[in-house]
Amino acid sequence: MTIGGTKKGGVTGKIIGVEKPLTNFLEEVGKHLGITIEVSSGLRDKAEQANAMYDRWCTKLKKNNICGGIYGTQTLPTKDRDKLTEHYNNSKDLKKALKERSDAKAEFIKLAKTTKSTHLLGKAVDVTRASVPINSKCFKIMKKYLRHASEKKNETIWHFDTRGKILPTINEATKKQWDAIV
Repeated sequence: MTIGGTKKGGVTGKIIGVEKPLTNFLEEVGKHLGITIEVSSGLRDKAEQANAMYDRWCTKLKKNNICGGIYGTQTLPTKDRDKLTEHYNNSKDLKKALKERSDAKAEFIKLAKTTKSTHLLGKAVDVTRASVPINSKCFKIMKKYLRHASEKKNETIWHFDTRGKILPTINEATKKQWDAIV
């Protein structure tokens, strides 16, 4: 949207600690399109990452019917994923005593803190689907230049990171490429 000759838009939310090339990219895309991209999660410490994993382990992080299945085996070896699932299931088992469940959750968190994540490096953002709807030009631009990790059961956010990607220099030629995306 253009108001008074200037476009509004950019990026807002939890961007402190997220690498500059990524936040600059989001800012420029948002400004170019006249929208505000809302980041609901960016840089996390190990405890925040482990708790995010626990909260979503057998729901939003599930893939191919495997809890934590969105994590590749280089990021999370199968034996660790299996152990995390065991701890998770034990922590949710109401037949177990409260102390056993609490201990199982603590073991999950302890092991999850060792899991690699682009969030720990400031190389990932979760953006709200409300600010970046699927099939929107913004989503298509982000998917072209960033890695999109599909969390199929997650209905509120999109995860994007820079793993294996080199962000473009943003100039008029880049913006013309964005304009050509339909």
